Amino acid sequence: MEEPPEDAPVLPHGWVRVGRYRWYTGWVALSYFATILICTYAAQLTLFLGRHLPLPVAVVTCVLLLGAVFGGTTLVQNLRYPQPWVNFDTGEFRSGRRTVPIAALTDATLTAVAPVRKKERAITLRFGAKGGPRAVFVLRDSRNRTIKKDTAVLLAELLRRSSIRMPESPHDPTGRFARYNFPGHLGKEDAVATVLDPPAWDDPLPVAQ
Repeated sequence: MEEPPEDAPVLPHGWVRVGRYRWYTGWVALSYFATILICTYAAQLTLFLGRHLPLPVAVVTCVLLLGAVFGGTTLVQNLRYPQPWVNFDTGEFRSGRRTVPIAALTDATLTAVAPVRKKERAITLRFGAKGGPRAVFVLRDSRNRTIKKDTAVLLAELLRRSSIRMPESPHDPTGRFARYNFPGHLGKEDAVATVLDPPAWDDPLPVAQ
């Protein structure tokens, strides 16, 4: 029997939570453009109501509508990206009510958003199986905080056991230009390396943007 490497991480047994999702975690899965679009529509609606309703009614209506938009978006995103769990003993991954073999995870993408200044860039990893389930993790946020080490170790091992690979194109059989044909996508090795050592704000990303 092959002995594990000396520096191999000690993995927990049974089902273990990968990180800790909060109620706002799903919002990181929204693209920067989608977030701006939602806020723009909400602002336009507020201005419209202010011109056609008495001020007290307009204010209350705006608050209720904005709350409904925020709550609805939060709910949809949390249903799309539920809390992920992994069982290394059985080789399974679970997100919400969906459980699949870890080997069913085939796709990973990396996005970076710099809303104002370059050093505020936030790096987000998304991965999942075809048709779901999916998961999302912030590897480095806009305050330059990186993913917690214990979560990174679990996530890296999960990715190592996955079948994540770069998408293929019939026009590029060798995969030489896959990085440019499929911007944002990661292969397994790059995904693992990025989780364990998230690029700093001035470091190049392992993907084309």
